[in-house]
Amino acid sequence: MTSRQWILLISCLVVGKLQAQHGISVAARNNFPDSVSPSTFSKIFDTNPSRFQSHDTVWIYSGICKTLKIAMFTGQPLLPNITSVAIKKPSFISIHGNVQYDFLYRSFSDTPYYQKDFRQHTVKTNFAFLFSNTFPVQVTVLHRNSNSLYFRDITDVSVQFSQRDYFTRLKENLYQQASQLITVNSSVMLKQVEEQYRSKLLQAEQLESWLASPARLQELVAEKERLARYPQIAVQDSILSMLPSGLPDVTVPGKPQLPDEKTILKAIADKLNDRLKVAGDSILKKVDQWEQAKLKAISDSLLKTKTAAFIEKKKQELAKLKKELAQFDKKLKSAKKSIADSLALLKKEIVMLRDPAAIKDFIRKKKLNSKELPKGWQSLLSIRSVGLGRTWVDHSELTAKNISITGINVELNPGNFYFAATTGRINYRFRDFVTAQSDPSPQSLSLFRAGVGKKDGNNFILSWYDGKRNLLNPFNSTTAQTHAERVIGMSAEVRFRINENQYISAEFAKSSFHNTGTVNGSNESLIDKVKNFKDHSNEAYSIKVNNYWPKAGTKFSGYYTKMGEHFQSFNLQPVNSIQESFHLKLQQQLWKKKLTIDAAIRKNDFNNPFISQGISSSTLFKSFQLSLRIPKYPYLTVGFAPSTQLTVSGNQRLTENMYNTLNAVLSYSSNFKNVSMITNAMYLKFYNNSPDTGFIYYNASSFSLMQFFYINKWQLQSGLTITEQQEMKVYTLEGAATWQLRHWLSLTAGLKYNRANGKQTQFGSTAGLNMALNKIGTIQASYDKSLLPGIARDLVPVQTGRVSLYRSF
Repeated sequence: MTSRQWILLISCLVVGKLQAQHGISVAARNNFPDSVSPSTFSKIFDTNPSRFQSHDTVWIYSGICKTLKIAMFTGQPLLPNITSVAIKKPSFISIHGNVQYDFLYRSFSDTPYYQKDFRQHTVKTNFAFLFSNTFPVQVTVLHRNSNSLYFRDITDVSVQFSQRDYFTRLKENLYQQASQLITVNSSVMLKQVEEQYRSKLLQAEQLESWLASPARLQELVAEKERLARYPQIAVQDSILSMLPSGLPDVTVPGKPQLPDEKTILKAIADKLNDRLKVAGDSILKKVDQWEQAKLKAISDSLLKTKTAAFIEKKKQELAKLKKELAQFDKKLKSAKKSIADSLALLKKEIVMLRDPAAIKDFIRKKKLNSKELPKGWQSLLSIRSVGLGRTWVDHSELTAKNISITGINVELNPGNFYFAATTGRINYRFRDFVTAQSDPSPQSLSLFRAGVGKKDGNNFILSWYDGKRNLLNPFNSTTAQTHAERVIGMSAEVRFRINENQYISAEFAKSSFHNTGTVNGSNESLIDKVKNFKDHSNEAYSIKVNNYWPKAGTKFSGYYTKMGEHFQSFNLQPVNSIQESFHLKLQQQLWKKKLTIDAAIRKNDFNNPFISQGISSSTLFKSFQLSLRIPKYPYLTVGFAPSTQLTVSGNQRLTENMYNTLNAVLSYSSNFKNVSMITNAMYLKFYNNSPDTGFIYYNASSFSLMQFFYINKWQLQSGLTITEQQEMKVYTLEGAATWQLRHWLSLTAGLKYNRANGKQTQFGSTAGLNMALNKIGTIQASYDKSLLPGIARDLVPVQTGRVSLYRSF
């Protein structure tokens, strides 16, 4: 070391000793590794420490005059004094929902209604009321009016309490309780593992920081210099000892003749040179041996010094700490995974809860506090639904199913008992809530059901229905006055649930009926007909199955119904004819769910209110669909199914025609750099004849190809459609673009080219606007001019405009 380095080292040692006499701060000393002796700390870099802490991190600054070392340690955060904060009590009632306004204009209405300049206004508002942050009630208000002679102006109000919504909130409450319990029970174990992990991590970081300190290098350098100096002095002494102590002993030969002085001196010099040469060779050899011994001695001495040995020991401790840290890290991850798995299992268990009995059992098993649940939760869970105003009735196949009424509808399922009551005015007759009638005849329904068991599980339910219904009169008949006849009936239904995915149900029903010339007969005679079990003409039978095998990927469902000639109920089935109807459907997934096959067959499956009454057909309608979905390949679906067509005739009679349709759809999405693309190809074929429908497309085919591009703020669309039918062939080319001008504003524009029969050319267009404005809502406006085939085998322009406003609150 140079003299300057020695002076700096001595001055630092003196200052460090003076500071050591005053003592190192307790806070800094506590942040040193426990296993490291303070005597091993560098007097230069670890001197004069100061401490700074922020949350869970501690910094140690040390050095003379200026900071020479910074050490950072991570531990548990300091917990400040937390004053109690008053929790705001939730309001008694909160309201959320949305409001939507829609205006529709069509220059020419499509089939089945013929009207020009059709205009319609619709306002719909949905309110979601939440009482005491627990009890949800849905309120819907709908108003619609138009200038059409075919559609009624309506105003509907619906108030619903749904068990499903309430059940969802109750499950959320249970999950919060149970998850908190799991977290609390696991926190002791998790906290212990985390503390052990943090302790080992802190020790490892401190020891690693100590080993990486430049002070360790300085200590080793000083030790090397000390060891290198002492062996060198010892070797110098040994070299001096090897030198000859005097002149060499020269033997002078005896006389007869004395040599002259010059000869004597030469002889002495030669003898001395020989002696010195031998001594020099011996010294050089000793020096080589010494150099090798010196290197070995220095190496061995360095390994055996206290500082090097201590550092090596600390390195071994650090390696051991890292191994222990890895083990604790594994334990910590395992503990966290165990908690996550427990929460996932808990969520799955809560999803499977379906009734109050299951909730009680869940609370008992999880040792939860039922007092934390809302008051009266068991009673409210017994209410499946309560509806006021416009509601839907969906009970059974032979009584009332999928019927809209204006009135009250209640379903209760307390414990193992089931009750349902419905009363109100029916709206389904010829869709009179959609279609206007010149002299609508009021129809009503009163229904009561009682039984044992769960509605969605095993049960046995008895039903009694009474009301008025139009049975025999056609749509807006002008030849006879419409009459609402009284219908009375009863049914017995049993349902057996095999497991979660399989059940079977059967129902028997018997009703009143009207003989010819006894319309609106006495009530006593109608009830007697219900009780007369010797007459089987007013009876009906139904059986329904539903099966799903998840492992096989198979779904099978179907029903069979047989109704006597005089059977009457409030479902939409023909009367005054013996009916046998069935519907069987099979779905099978193959090839690891990539291929799905759907097949169905049905007979007399009339569920449309527009059909003519008294129909009984032996025609079987088959449907088949194949869907193939392979990742990164096009999606393909091919189907063959019956279709339906509604037509209004000149005498205001509405008829329904059915025919078969073949359809195939190919869809593929891809990406190229920053461009996303979707390609859709569709082929459609109608298998019908001209008498089957009044629509211009009979026995026709259509092919269309659509291409979409998504490029940054642009969406581009292009398409080709070819339609062929007897005496008419139409080509259509179209293109459109949507530009996202701002995050709240987008514009759309497009053009259509139409060519019919190679001689008629017309152009159509489209335009659109979409704005999302704060405090106002989303405004959409669109205009479209299309060309539709007309009766004269030409293209008829139809203009459509729509403006809508949507606002959520």
